[in-house]
Amino acid sequence: MRDYARIAVALFTTIATASIAHAAGWEMRDFETPLGDRGVSLMVPAIRVPDVHLALACDGDTGNRWRGVAVVEEPNSRVGLGMSGAVRVGFGQSFARDNWAVRTTAAGRHVYTAPESTKLARRLAGEDAKVADARFTVEINGVNGRPVALTFPLAGLAAKIEKISERCDEWDIKP
Repeated sequence: MRDYARIAVALFTTIATASIAHAAGWEMRDFETPLGDRGVSLMVPAIRVPDVHLALACDGDTGNRWRGVAVVEEPNSRVGLGMSGAVRVGFGQSFARDNWAVRTTAAGRHVYTAPESTKLARRLAGEDAKVADARFTVEINGVNGRPVALTFPLAGLAAKIEKISERCDEWDIKP
C-alpha cells in the first residue's frame, strides 16, 4: 500500500512541477513591432519549438501606436514558417480559420499578428483563468505548404496580464 502512496505523491509532484514550469514561461521581453518600432512584450515559447513565441505586445514608447497578439518566428528558426496569413487557431479541440497579417522585421523575424488582438488577448487570459492546463494552438503553413501546428501553454498568463496591460498604456485585456 505504501508503494501506491509513493507513486501518487510522485505523480502529484510531477504535475505540480510541470504547472509551475509552464507558469514561469511567460516573460517580459523587448520586442520589435511589425512597424519596426522598439516595443515590449509578454512572451512564451511554443511547446517543443523554442524559437517560435506567442507574444502580447505593444510599441515601447507610448504603448498606443501598435498593440497586438502575435506569433513570432526567430530569424534562424528551423521551423520554416511560410508567409501566408491564412491560419487556423484553436483552444482544445475547437478550431477556426482566420487571416493574420504577416511581416518580416528588420532583424529577420516573421511576425504573424491576429486581426482582433484585444479580443484574442482577453480570450487567452480567460482560458488560463478557467482551464488549469489551457493551451492555444496556431497552425501556420510552412514553406513546404504543409501546416505547422504551434501549441502555446497559457498557464500563468492571467497572473501576469496586468504587467503588459500597464506597459501598453493601460490596454484593457483583462478577461
